[in-house]
Amino acid sequence: MSVENVWHHVTTHREEIAWAIGLAIIFAIIADFMRIGSILRDGVRFLKNKRAGRSAEKLRKRIAELQRTRDSYAAILVSDKYLYLHTLRAMLIVLVFICIGAGLFILSHFVAESYGVAIFFTFDIPAGGIFAIAAVVGIYGLQLAEMDTKDKVANIIARLDTDIAELNVKLEART
Repeated sequence: MSVENVWHHVTTHREEIAWAIGLAIIFAIIADFMRIGSILRDGVRFLKNKRAGRSAEKLRKRIAELQRTRDSYAAILVSDKYLYLHTLRAMLIVLVFICIGAGLFILSHFVAESYGVAIFFTFDIPAGGIFAIAAVVGIYGLQLAEMDTKDKVANIIARLDTDIAELNVKLEART
């Protein structure tokens, strides 16, 4: 395969290549958000902390938010039951949404075949939305289940404590 053949393929299939690149970027973002040390999540946290530094009231709200988050992670350190029950809950929610989506999909085809309704008026699009919700909850369950060791949770708590301390220093400087 020569360079000319590859270039011809690229120029004749631009739309497909653009879709492939776009989907690759979306899946890369999702994959990054799924892991504990997410670069994008750290960036969002940094921006929230930076924005909170504009006023003392916003700093207090951000510190309270970080303390609530730290306390929820501390609950995981105290007992593994918290982690297991929340992961099980996420799995059950995914199963319920899959069942609802499958029911809508079956109903859609039943209505389309029985009454001759145009495909636009069927329940395929809502069923796809329900499946998307199931996928999002599944990703949340994976994130939750990824905190399977106390070291990982302790690292997250330490990072939150560092952020809280930095914001407290900024708050004391403002007041």
